[in-house]
Amino acid sequence: MFFKWKDNFSVGIEVIDKQHRMFLEQLNSYHEKISEHLDSKTVAEFIDNLKAYVNIHFRYEEALMREHNYPQYYAHHQHHQYFVSRIIKFEESANKGDVRSIESMMEFMRDWFINHILQVDKEFVLSLSKGELQPPVRRYPPKRR
Repeated sequence: MFFKWKDNFSVGIEVIDKQHRMFLEQLNSYHEKISEHLDSKTVAEFIDNLKAYVNIHFRYEEALMREHNYPQYYAHHQHHQYFVSRIIKFEESANKGDVRSIESMMEFMRDWFINHILQVDKEFVLSLSKGELQPPVRRYPPKRR
C-alpha cells in the first residue's frame, strides 16, 4: 500500500474526511495499477479522476469557508490553486509522452495531502470548532405570494 490513512488525518467534519479518504483510495488504486503496468491510458485516467475529485473537494471546502467568513480563506484557496497547478503541469508532461514522472507526482500528492490536512485544513476546523468564525449566513428562497 502506497499511502495508509491514519486517525490523526481526520479533521472531524464527516464529509471532508470522507472526501479525503476517497483521495487516498484513488491514489493507492492508481499507484498499484501503475506499478503493475505503466501506460498512457492509465495515466490519463488517473489525471481525469484526480481533476474531478479536486474540483468537487476544493469547491466544497472553499464554500464552507466562505459560508463561515473564514479570514484565511484566500491563503487556503492559494494552497488549492498550487495543487491544481501541479496537476496541470503533470498533465502537460504526460501529454508529451512523459508518463514516467507519475511516481514523483504521486509522491508530491501524498506529501502535499498530509501537510495540507494536518496543517491547513485542521487550522480551519479548529477555528470553526472554537466558534471563532461567524455563523453561516442562511439564504432562504423568497416567499411566494
